[in-house]
Amino acid sequence: MSNQEKIHEKSLSRNVNERRDAAKQLCTIFAILPDQEQAWEDLHRLIQDESREVRFALANSIAYAFPFISDKEQAWTDLDRLIQDKDSEVRMMTVKSLREIKDDRALEYLIKALSHNDKYVRELVVNLLLNIKDERVVEPLISALKNDKYGYVRGLAALALGEIKSERVVEPLIHALKSDKEKVVRIGAVIALGNIENERVVEPLIEALKDEDSDIRLFAIYSMHKGQNSLKIDH
Repeated sequence: MSNQEKIHEKSLSRNVNERRDAAKQLCTIFAILPDQEQAWEDLHRLIQDESREVRFALANSIAYAFPFISDKEQAWTDLDRLIQDKDSEVRMMTVKSLREIKDDRALEYLIKALSHNDKYVRELVVNLLLNIKDERVVEPLISALKNDKYGYVRGLAALALGEIKSERVVEPLIHALKSDKEKVVRIGAVIALGNIENERVVEPLIEALKDEDSDIRLFAIYSMHKGQNSLKIDH
């Protein structure tokens, strides 16, 4: 019996540990398996496994196999299924794996996950988007800044927008600094404004120096100091 045949047998086992091991092996050595159609059939079946351990193993390793899967449409459908999984750890691990998949559609699915009903998934997505300077994320992040119910997500969205440094983000960040009720959002906004080289950020940062919250004042000083390198700020 070949190595792949052994993995196939394990993928059909009634033993959860064997199915979990098969899931890991199928993902990590998918590229060198002789019968990739059979390997994909096994993976597709295991993605729907009743055990969260098996599904978690797949979520953790799927990025290794993804470039070599021929049926990409079904693969994306299966990934979306894992993002919506009933188990929170499976959902989170799948989102992390999306960041490792070198395919333009991975970003589309990350953006889609910004509207997930699990606030911790949304928080993770924004964290992952912090270092993605792609114009496609601007409007979804602005929407998260304005509309997400969870203050920490809005605050992270503000920071992510500050990293993009597009002119489109200035007004939403100013509005968040002036109007949001959550301190973490206002701090995110004041830090983000300090990253943007635009004359419109000067006045709101000066106003923030007089804020009643000492942390807002402190971060406004930090942002003003950063801005002196690129903007003409009068003291």
